[in-house]
Amino acid sequence: QSGTNGDDCPNDFGTSSGELVGCPDFDHDGIADDLDEDDDGDGFSDIVEMENGTDPYYALDFPGAGEGGTDSTDNITDDTDGDSISDSNTGGENDPSSSGGVSTMLIGAVFAVIILLLIGVAALLLTGGKKEPSMPGIPSLAAAEAQLAGAAITPSTPAATPASTSSGGQTGEMVPTGKACKHCGAMEVHHIPSYGADYCKACSQYN
Repeated sequence: QSGTNGDDCPNDFGTSSGELVGCPDFDHDGIADDLDEDDDGDGFSDIVEMENGTDPYYALDFPGAGEGGTDSTDNITDDTDGDSISDSNTGGENDPSSSGGVSTMLIGAVFAVIILLLIGVAALLLTGGKKEPSMPGIPSLAAAEAQLAGAAITPSTPAATPASTSSGGQTGEMVPTGKACKHCGAMEVHHIPSYGADYCKACSQYN
């Protein structure tokens, strides 16, 4: 308010330019409504119009305009909602308060919820089918003994195929050793206590 070209009504939109600047000015005559004695600019003061039952905010509704001389409702031609008040003041058929339809904000909120639900379902479908990789099965004891003894085992030899704990009937655990594999150099050497041997997961060889 105290700045250059200050606004005397900073919380309200207005176009007044007289004693009060930037305040609501219904008839756009430059005089703020708070100081304007004739808000609709029809030549009759607000006090006179209210005394005669006419609308002080409707320029075509003034004392003597109707057939009865002071009937304020006879001259209203744009009253679409039948409340005897001009649409220019109430919003008429475009006034949200007189509309029986669903508001735009409600429709937007419903669409937003639907979109969020669809995104959630899509994310669930994309991530729900992924499974963590299973732990490699412990090789068979026969394969361990054969490799440690230096026997040549080919992929077609049944003993060369590591047997899982469920299919081969072997039990035990694989304990990381932190050592490098002497075959491939990978730090994937695990010790199998039940076999008494070390096994590299990276190259599937015994150390």
